[in-house]
Amino acid sequence: MMTTLLSWLILFLPLGTTVTIWVEGSILLKFHLHLKNVSSMSTSFADQGT
Repeated sequence: MMTTLLSWLILFLPLGTTVTIWVEGSILLKFHLHLKNVSSMSTSFADQGT
């Protein structure tokens, strides 16, 4: 019983880390794009102000 559990764990561990990295990467990418949009919006507002 324990050996099958261990083999399943060894099989799913790389998959889990890959999914985690992918999810964190997409969240970071969305956050980065959001920051870029906010900064471009603030600069356009500053251009309109002058």
